[in-house]
Amino acid sequence: MIQKKFLTSGIFAFLFMFASPMAIADVQKVPLDRSDNRSPNLVSFSFDSLTAPAGSKLGVTVVIRDDKNETYLSTLRLSAPSDAGTLQVREGEIVFVPGTLLSRIIGSGYVEDTWQTTITVPSFVGTWTLFNLFFYDVAGNGTGMSMTSDNCLNINQSHFPNKGSFPDLPCSYTKTLTVTKEVPLPATAAPAPTPTPTGTANTMKTPTPSEVLFTALSSLEKLKSQNAMLIKQLNLLNAKLSKICTTKPKPKGC
Repeated sequence: MIQKKFLTSGIFAFLFMFASPMAIADVQKVPLDRSDNRSPNLVSFSFDSLTAPAGSKLGVTVVIRDDKNETYLSTLRLSAPSDAGTLQVREGEIVFVPGTLLSRIIGSGYVEDTWQTTITVPSFVGTWTLFNLFFYDVAGNGTGMSMTSDNCLNINQSHFPNKGSFPDLPCSYTKTLTVTKEVPLPATAAPAPTPTPTGTANTMKTPTPSEVLFTALSSLEKLKSQNAMLIKQLNLLNAKLSKICTTKPKPKGC
């Protein structure tokens, strides 16, 4: 494993100042040990899934070990596919803010933290490769790891401001992430048209005022005609009754 002093530690110290991790309540706190002069080391790194749709959210789990202090995540860099444009390349620069501390193991001579965070999957479809990973301890010692091959022994580590790590720790990580096409949102079905009720009620036409008046006058004329006919019949009956009453002897009831 190659070790070299990291020359631009001020840049990453600036990033560390703005990291705002969230720890779960039942994780044991570790008092700050300012005598710490060793940088932390990576135990493992993994994506929740090796394949993810462009623009989706994806979980990342990182396990870090330090000799004396608590640790924090800083930055992850993914190397874009060779045919990606400049804008897509910049999408691979992801800052871990905030992360969630899932667990902490305090062992003999070490503190091991398991961190989980969520990243936004880049928009360019293809295979993205884990390239850089940066993390630090609360005493200000940082580690930058450059993933140069599939073999963990060939990872370059830069320690700042101090050198020193756990060179014999097992190293395991998932190096590549396959980005697929963005999953389209399901189409919203158009509402079904309201069926038109069938039957006599829908075929009836609302009469106009003039039509109502015409119907009323027609009914009135019909009633007048019927009334005149009844009067005529009544007069005929009266004439017959008068004729009967003129006979002698006069009928009873006349």
